[in-house]
Amino acid sequence: MADFNKRLEKTRNYLSSTKGNGLLVASYPNVVYLTGLKDVEGLLYITKSSSCFFTSSIYHDFASRNIKIPSEVIDPSKKRNFKKVLSSSEKIFFIPSESSCERVENWVKISDKKFLPVKADPVKKLRAIKEKDEIEIIKKSVQISKSVFKELKEFIKPGIKEIEAVGYFLYLVRKKWNAKESFPPIVAFGENASFPHHASKDRELKENDAVLIDFGVNFEGYHSDLTRTYYAGRPTQEFKNIYKIVEDVQKKVIENVAEGKSCKKLFLYAYNLFEKKALGKQFLHGLGHGIGLEIHEAPSLSSKSRDILKENMVITIEPGLYINDSFGVRIEDDILINKNTLQIL
Repeated sequence: MADFNKRLEKTRNYLSSTKGNGLLVASYPNVVYLTGLKDVEGLLYITKSSSCFFTSSIYHDFASRNIKIPSEVIDPSKKRNFKKVLSSSEKIFFIPSESSCERVENWVKISDKKFLPVKADPVKKLRAIKEKDEIEIIKKSVQISKSVFKELKEFIKPGIKEIEAVGYFLYLVRKKWNAKESFPPIVAFGENASFPHHASKDRELKENDAVLIDFGVNFEGYHSDLTRTYYAGRPTQEFKNIYKIVEDVQKKVIENVAEGKSCKKLFLYAYNLFEKKALGKQFLHGLGHGIGLEIHEAPSLSSKSRDILKENMVITIEPGLYINDSFGVRIEDDILINKNTLQIL
């Protein structure tokens, strides 16, 4: 079982380090992480000694019964409630990525308080390091994704449309596994696979088409993210060559993934491997990202990343090459970083 009180105390440690009186947490993933409340809209206010969850009357009773931390649950529609709770705090922080300027201005108007932006999201930083129960749920999400892909691959035959394959994926995930998709899956046939984020359409699969499928499952709130590429029919020599290059790069990168490694350097390592084949310009996106309560979360494996890999992070490694108007190849797996090794989930 997740220790929500421990998570709350770690967040309070941030307040102590900044000499702040309170922190407003507004994003759904952060609220879930700290309270255990799923499918509930609300705003969590944390001080050094207490917490308060603001939610509408629609969710009030459910939140009161199911919140996992000691917290008062209050309906913020009555403006005096919000003002009263914040009245004893002078230095109140908020997380800029969670709230619009308009929302913060409304807080100021209601409470007559000043709100200071944090430099970095302290809760998201905690979320990057997965706890044991989180890892087990992510593993299950990956297992479901792989199982669904096997059935989906059998379903995809010449004449099937990309959008039909998407529909069958959603059917399997929801009907058979009682889960949800992590994001609208990408099913790309032939030349459409040359676009990394292709939106699946009514393009039919033909004999001797490349097939790229990017998919993931949201199981109990936690995400997986996988990509598989194959050839429907007899692959061309060009496809086989490109696939082998991507496969080799992924293997070499994974061999270099370890605690303490720079995410930026790993990206550059992959890019340089492609560039040795004069294919650097065909590598059009980042090398990977963290997964958890969000499909994209810390760390980021990109050219601008400052992140360092740590034990119990779960990341994707997804090198890809895209041949304009012809096909694309991306291979993506989910990786758990252990203390002295790693595990492909």
